[in-house]
Order: sequence, then structure tokens, then C-alpha cells
Amino acid sequence: MPVLGLRTPNIGQPHGNHQAGRVRRPTQWCQGDRLGNRANRASSGAERFFPIAFYGVVLILLVKTKKLDCHVLVADDLPDDLTLLARALKDMTRFRVTHMARDGEEVIAYLEGKAHYADRQRYPFPQLLILDLKMPRVDGFGVLRWVRTHACRALVVVALTGSNDPEDEERAKGLGADAVFTKPVGLQPIREMVSRIEQFMLTAPRGINC
Repeated sequence: MPVLGLRTPNIGQPHGNHQAGRVRRPTQWCQGDRLGNRANRASSGAERFFPIAFYGVVLILLVKTKKLDCHVLVADDLPDDLTLLARALKDMTRFRVTHMARDGEEVIAYLEGKAHYADRQRYPFPQLLILDLKMPRVDGFGVLRWVRTHACRALVVVALTGSNDPEDEERAKGLGADAVFTKPVGLQPIREMVSRIEQFMLTAPRGINC
């Protein structure tokens, strides 16, 4: 029964654009709800994706930073081989080539810190020496003898030989080389060798602290 003084709306009667017996919800409300739900789903997806993307970027930055941790001295009398080896080290590993020597005499001068090599800010002492055994003036075997007599315990030496003579490897290891690799020809074989050197450095008992 209607209350006096109040007008009871005719529910179920046509009103404006409404049809009898039906109340139509405004179209914009429905669209707004759908858009809101989509926005919420997109926001949740973004929240899940953001940590993954963030940590991915951090990991990439850490990997790139590690490329500058370990100093490498490279010695080879052939300019082309020297350039390719330095390029492979720069592109594929976390090592930084600090100097490229052309003979054993220059290697010893660098390690001793003679003349301009005394500036260790510019020419830091290396943790890794990649040494060609066949070089002028002082060959790789002479450098190995010098390293052994001067107790360079923090230095890891990887010797390269272009010979298939097993005596060269035995002689180099006898003089203190930590590893001996056959010298490759071409960029891709050099890249593969550098990858093996990196794996050796990660597992060597006397590895570098980088």
C-alpha cells in the first residue's frame, strides 16, 4: 500500500528508453566495466613482468661489468694472430687485454715494470698471460723460465704452440705453463680456443680471483 505523500515509481512501466519489464544498463557503464577489467588484468601482467625484466637487465649489466675484471697480457710475434686473439678475448670473455707484446723480451719488461710499464695504473700486472712459444729475442720458453725464477704466483700462463711436437707441450709444462693449447688459424678456431681458455680459468686450481 502506498505511503501518503510519497509517489511510488511505476516499476516495470516504460520510462524513457526502457522497455516494459526490463531495465537496461547504460552502455557506457558496461564498456567501462570491461575496460576496467582489461586494465586490471594488464596491470597484473605488468606487475608480474616487471621483476623478471628488471632482474634480467641487472644480470646483463653484471655480465658486461665482469668483462673488465681480469687483466690479460697477450704475446705473439705475428700481428694478424695477435689482433685476432685480442678481438676474440674482447668479444667473448670477461677478460680485458691490457697489452699486446711482440716478443718475449717485451713480455719480461712488462712483468718487471720497466720503463713506462712501471705505471701500473696504465699497465696493470696481469692475472693471465697467453704466450706464444715461438717468438724472437726471447722465446716463450725463456719467458716461462723467467716467470718461474721470479715467483709470479698470481700469474696463470697459457702457452700456445704451432707445432705438433709433443715435446714442446711437455717442455712448456715442465717450465711451469698451466696449460698448453695448439695455436689455431682463423677467427672462429681462435674463438673456440678462447672459450676453452675461459673454461680452464674457471676450473684451474690456481685460478684468478676475478
